[in-house]
Amino acid sequence: MNTRSEDVAPMYDDYTIIHSRFEEHVTRDGVTAEVLIYRGEDDPGWILEIINASGLNGLGLTFPRRSGPPVM
Repeated sequence: MNTRSEDVAPMYDDYTIIHSRFEEHVTRDGVTAEVLIYRGEDDPGWILEIINASGLNGLGLTFPRRSGPPVM
């Protein structure tokens, strides 16, 4: 598991994307996929994307932001 804290990446037109510390590359049976978890600065929920080795987005889901203390 990736242990970095949430990263804030500046984007075009001054729109900020916040990346979760849980983003990582996962390899199974020799196949690697990139797991992206992010949200817009003002968005109410997180987006989960799983991108395969060919660069194709295989999954895109949106989850509501969790209330309460942050997950450590």
